[in-house]
Amino acid sequence: MGRTRSLRNVKEVELKDIPRLAKCSLVTSFKCVESVKMENVSKLGELEALKEMIVKQRRVEEEQRRKEEEEEKRRREIEEAAKRKAVIGSVNDWNQIDKTVGVIVVGDNCCNDSSIGLLDLGDCTYLRELTIGSKCFRYTNKVKLIGLKKLERVWIGENSLVKEYNGEATLDPSRHFYLKNCPKLKSLKMGGYSFSDYTVCEIENVDALEVIEFSELNETSLAFCSCSLELKSMIVTVE
Repeated sequence: MGRTRSLRNVKEVELKDIPRLAKCSLVTSFKCVESVKMENVSKLGELEALKEMIVKQRRVEEEQRRKEEEEEKRRREIEEAAKRKAVIGSVNDWNQIDKTVGVIVVGDNCCNDSSIGLLDLGDCTYLRELTIGSKCFRYTNKVKLIGLKKLERVWIGENSLVKEYNGEATLDPSRHFYLKNCPKLKSLKMGGYSFSDYTVCEIENVDALEVIEFSELNETSLAFCSCSLELKSMIVTVE
């Protein structure tokens, strides 16, 4: 073949076992090459275009390897974090919560600060369990537990998410509760008087839900006592 322009537009090159080639003169060949595989090709391996592409390929492969290692490291860190529990004892703890934890436990009489008007755990994608003690989040107007794919259990103590305790609360149209798109959720339990001044309760797309419990048996509840209650896309069984 001619020395110039031969193999110029070739994009993929695979050369193997040409050990005796003593002379190679392909001046402008392989100028458009995008992928190269070479093994035991003697003089062909000295072509500048092929050498440059091999160096480029190695850089790309090394960068890809580095990214994969970083992603794997991050995945392991997240898995480990999801096994841990965040114990909340103050507003500062709540504001600095690790979004990758698997369990959140809020102590009694906690987070009663007017700055926490919204309780939205949508970013806690690894959350499996949420426990809130009694008399917490007094001034929180909206609770959103939406799109938590791993959430299995929610437990809330007495007199939480209500401004006035023990049933003395006045309904507030700005106070809403949303529990949606949590496919693994099995249990939703809360103590008496919690959410008693909320006016909206929407529970939707929680097909694994087995238990909804508003206070202990034979005890006063008043949870969502006068609000609009919507249960959608649920499988309900009565025994």
